[in-house]
Amino acid sequence: MEKIELIWDFRVAVMPDGRQVQLDLAEAKVLQCLLRSKGVTPKEKIIKIVFGGEVSASAVSVYITRLREKIGAARIITVAGVGYRMAR
Repeated sequence: MEKIELIWDFRVAVMPDGRQVQLDLAEAKVLQCLLRSKGVTPKEKIIKIVFGGEVSASAVSVYITRLREKIGAARIITVAGVGYRMAR
């Protein structure tokens, strides 16, 4: 799968087809966390890095759902019982 580019200053995800998707701050941070990971990113790591440990695992699921709606569901893979990874 083609890569997504994140333009951090504007919180915009640039899709492989050139389309730009506006993200809120938390969505951009979650996407950045997933893009930087070499493999599976555990929910606990997202909670710690993105939210400073201040949210529940279900809140992470909500942000993942919102990202999937914006960038395409097939781009974020759920690894049951572990976390998430970007599709290859």
